[in-house]
Amino acid sequence: MTKRKRHITGVISRWLLLVVGIAYVVSAALVLLIQYRRVDREYQEDLSDLLFRDSANMAMVFDPELYTQAVLYVDTLGFRMQADPDDAQDDIMLSFQTSLDTYAVSEMDLVNAAGLITVSTDEANVGYDLHTHPELSEFLNLLGAEDRAASYLDGPVLHDGAIVRYSAAKIPEVDALLLCGVTAQDIDDMLLSYASISQEFTGDGKTELYLTATEDQVIRASTGNLYNGRMLADLGISMERGREYSAVVEKQRINGVLSYVALDNAYGFIKVIVIPMKVAMKAVSASLLSTLAVMTVVFIVLYFAILRLMKTVVLNRLAEVNQSLAVITSGDLEEKVNVRDTVEFDSLSDGVNATVDRLKEYIAEAAARFDKDLAIAREIQLSCLPDVDALPSNGRFTLAASMEPAKEVGGDFYDFYYLDEHTLALVIADVSGKSIPGAMYMMRSKALIKNRAQQGGSPAEIIADVNEALCEGNDAGMFVTVWFAVLDLDTGRGVAVNAGHEHPALRRGDGSFELVKYRHSPAVAAMEGVRFRQHEFELRSGECIFVYTDGVAEATDTKPELFGEARMLAALNEAPAAPPKEILRAVKASIDGFVGEAEQFDDITMLCLEYFGPEK
Repeated sequence: MTKRKRHITGVISRWLLLVVGIAYVVSAALVLLIQYRRVDREYQEDLSDLLFRDSANMAMVFDPELYTQAVLYVDTLGFRMQADPDDAQDDIMLSFQTSLDTYAVSEMDLVNAAGLITVSTDEANVGYDLHTHPELSEFLNLLGAEDRAASYLDGPVLHDGAIVRYSAAKIPEVDALLLCGVTAQDIDDMLLSYASISQEFTGDGKTELYLTATEDQVIRASTGNLYNGRMLADLGISMERGREYSAVVEKQRINGVLSYVALDNAYGFIKVIVIPMKVAMKAVSASLLSTLAVMTVVFIVLYFAILRLMKTVVLNRLAEVNQSLAVITSGDLEEKVNVRDTVEFDSLSDGVNATVDRLKEYIAEAAARFDKDLAIAREIQLSCLPDVDALPSNGRFTLAASMEPAKEVGGDFYDFYYLDEHTLALVIADVSGKSIPGAMYMMRSKALIKNRAQQGGSPAEIIADVNEALCEGNDAGMFVTVWFAVLDLDTGRGVAVNAGHEHPALRRGDGSFELVKYRHSPAVAAMEGVRFRQHEFELRSGECIFVYTDGVAEATDTKPELFGEARMLAALNEAPAAPPKEILRAVKASIDGFVGEAEQFDDITMLCLEYFGPEK
């Protein structure tokens, strides 16, 4: 008794240690997760704020809508331009020169309603017709806008090739356009200044800001000019082309280091901020160490307190209950649990005893119902097999068949029926399953084969169609071996398909039975799309064919040893000229004598036909 108690205590101690250990690990993981998410959320919010602020700064230069503010310099000139355009030229030029410094643009032009540049900071542009430029001519569409409108284009160049971006804004007071151009150098200078500002904001010395053209993802400016001219993909930064990023923060591996990557599309450029996650997680690591130290002490104390309480209150009594349960689970349902020290264990003892008593009643009732159900199922299955005596032969043949399931019901079946007045179909099959599932699959297979055979076609076509029907919805993975033949009773010629089934035995004339071996096709329902082979044969008057399932050759005695094909042929040839019914009886008797007291291993099904020739 003491030894058993010590064993149970050890088991409970180990389980308790495991539970407490798991609770410790889960708690530590939750603490780490909470702190990680807090830091992760803070960094993502900070990066998003930085992106929004930088976008606002960039808008001062790149937002086409804000270019229209420059129009305020010439709004007051609208009336004078209408009255005397020549006198307004100098005032407009002076305003443009001031705007170049104010708006950080490289070139400003005034385009009239006819599409001609009338005033420009670049004298070479005066008189240029925007209609002649394939890209800049798109700006002329703004003249038809109802209110002040703006747009921009990348790439179009008028003369010297320095301008990489043009923006246009409508001046509705004078029905003209304000055209602004920016050089690549000016853009790079501005982007680099924003990179430096963002670097100072993050302030950890490991953050890098990248700006790149949207079209080709080439870095135009970066912190310290480290990556200018390189592709984002070279650093491991992954971006989908064509996707709009608006303050998106992702986690990517940059230069081999897992990092926060903040992405933002801003006026034709992509802004990227990178912060290695190990920098962000430094605060988490320091806080976690102190928290884990406190948790370790708490969980150790908790473990020993719970263990002592369980030993004192539960384990000793549980050992006694467990002893009685061991006797019950071994099969002795007369054992009673009698632990009455506490109200809980008293109730447990009564509950176990009442459960066992009820279980005994259920077992008896279930056994009776199951035996009855199996008997009914056996009757139903056997009634589905055709009656030999009900098949008219008109003197052309004699047929016998039998099926003896290994269980109350089985998966083997045979069948025979006329396809027309001179064509007989013969079937013998073996389903992979046994008992109730095998019987259900057997009935479905039998019905499918017969229904399809009555529609016509060659045996190969019939079995192929049945194969596709059985494969559909075959989640249980069952299959069936089939020997299916069509025999012309006028000529004795037949065509058979052997889908994974046993080799038939044939007796020629007055000779002995011999196995007819040829290459099989796969079993039915094993796979879809199978093309089945068919084999031609011919029976002359007085010849006999015997087909069977593997339960015949694989019948096993107590050693165990298989009955085998050799013993089967010997039984067939004890009286090869006997009627088919006697042949089946002789084979079954030989099997029974061989098996002896051994339990039947598989269903035993046989079919034998002796052919006499056409109707006389």
